[in-house]
Amino acid sequence: MIILGRQAEVEDIVCRLPEYAIGKGAKRLVPSITFSRPSTASITAAQSAARRCIPGRDEDETVEDYLARLNPVLEHLGFSRLSGKADIQDAVRGIMHELMLDQLARIHIKSWEGFGDTDKKPLEPTPEAVAQALRDKIIADRVMTALLDSRLPVVEEGNA
Repeated sequence: MIILGRQAEVEDIVCRLPEYAIGKGAKRLVPSITFSRPSTASITAAQSAARRCIPGRDEDETVEDYLARLNPVLEHLGFSRLSGKADIQDAVRGIMHELMLDQLARIHIKSWEGFGDTDKKPLEPTPEAVAQALRDKIIADRVMTALLDSRLPVVEEGNA
């Protein structure tokens, strides 16, 4: 039965990172990130924000001209320059996916534990720190799985 006007109880998502655990026994610290559960609207907003970051290729624009316009943007965003040798369309799609994940994580992060600077002082999950953490492939993969797969129970309930 569908009950209208009732918000579904939605739990936070905790993404644990045992690969980066520190210590042993009772003193073992497993870094973790806590997120609120994403909605269709927040995923769409993150995708739109990622698309706005990357300029599209004009119809009559050569690959060389597009790269000349695109590469400074990519460098500003912290990505490597693209060359004409790679499939540019696939590379841009991958970069947009990474930017979408970054935006989604920024929207939904509530807290994290076990993240620190080079002096081992705890870091707050600022947008810059979140972006830096997501450059790590293991963290990015875990966050992507946690945030995107977390919608399945909500979709099955029909509340996505």
